[in-house]
Amino acid sequence: MYELFILSELIEKPLNGYNLKRILQNILGDERNVSFGMIYPQLDRLEKNGYITTSLDQTDSKKTSKINKITAAGKQHFQELMVTPVTPNQNAQLTYEIKIGSFHMVSIQTQITIMQSYIEYLSQKIATNHASKKVIKDDKPGMSHLDKEDTLETLELRLTQNQAALNWAKNKLNKIEESYNGTI
Repeated sequence: MYELFILSELIEKPLNGYNLKRILQNILGDERNVSFGMIYPQLDRLEKNGYITTSLDQTDSKKTSKINKITAAGKQHFQELMVTPVTPNQNAQLTYEIKIGSFHMVSIQTQITIMQSYIEYLSQKIATNHASKKVIKDDKPGMSHLDKEDTLETLELRLTQNQAALNWAKNKLNKIEESYNGTI
């Protein structure tokens, strides 16, 4: 996920680790904390694999900074990551958001494939939300009445969030397909 993010940003322009961290933190907001301990090892791996190059640049304040630039192999790897299916895990939502945020760098067909996969992912999350609600309502976990009510409310919140995301994704897919059909 972070590898995809870094490559997508470096396609736009060369950046140092500090600016990559700052951009990612702005994207994530307060949902997650981005550390240099996450960014710099990723940059080292990308450089070792030939996906980026680094060079020293002296800034106006006379400090040197490592500037990271994507290579042709890095651009190819970015395209491969964009078409790689997203593994349903705790990072899936963010991975989809990074992919959607990089749509201007991939083909319309790739965009359609990603959106179809995202819709399937959200539909599965909604089905899981409904199944969880049924289990709680049927009193299978043996929860207290008040705990059950609070848990059902929390599940309703998740269901509402996932349904809103699903509606957005379907609308986005329709817009992409309309633009695709308009180019034929």
